[in-house]
Amino acid sequence: MSTINAAEVPVADGLWTVTEVAAFLKVSRSWVYHRLESGLLPHIRLGGLVRFEPSAIRAHVSSGCSLPGRRGASATIRSAR
Repeated sequence: MSTINAAEVPVADGLWTVTEVAAFLKVSRSWVYHRLESGLLPHIRLGGLVRFEPSAIRAHVSSGCSLPGRRGASATIRSAR
């Protein structure tokens, strides 16, 4: 399994993969998959592929989404379901 360094996250606004989103958010790939399957992370399905609009992920983070290690994260996740 290859890992991606956060510094390697593309700056261009092409669609991101799960690995790139995980690196950008500094979380595991499984965390990203869990959140997208729960409907808590904006994503695009292209057949069997999952991709992310970088601007949507940045806006989601700016809006105060919950990330692991942030205070009050579990309360935010529970109320969003």
